[in-house]
Amino acid sequence: MTEHAEAAMLMRAVRGAVDVWPELRWFAAVPNGGHRSKRAAVAMKAEGVNPGVPDYLMPVQRGGYVGLAIELKTDKGRVSPDQRDWLAHLQEQGWQAVVARGWEEAWGVVRDYMAADGPERDVEAGVGFETNPRDPEDRRPANRRTERSSAYGKSA
Repeated sequence: MTEHAEAAMLMRAVRGAVDVWPELRWFAAVPNGGHRSKRAAVAMKAEGVNPGVPDYLMPVQRGGYVGLAIELKTDKGRVSPDQRDWLAHLQEQGWQAVVARGWEEAWGVVRDYMAADGPERDVEAGVGFETNPRDPEDRRPANRRTERSSAYGKSA
């Protein structure tokens, strides 16, 4: 199956589960790859397209992660150095960032991610959270904060 066919099947599964997990509306494809004309490639680069950005991003907190990123590959597809860099960077920033081989594996990752406890349950249970002395309203996991930002992106 081509990567396009795999992607279409994944999106069909995602759209079919929005009634169960409304947050899936934030699951989005990043149109970075593919074959384009030279003119289109130049225009996209000028607009900020970055090589290696994962195929799918979902900025929804679950199970201690700040979001989910999936690089979708066929069984024989290869992960580029730029893709490895992006996945590693996102992991360092608190994302679950993975390579999935085929739509079924990707859909399994999405289902597992959505089934994890959401941030509201973690806050209620007090799991992995500490009060930020600079901003008592900042209830992100302590390991998800940086010294340069607070809960609302203000410099600390």
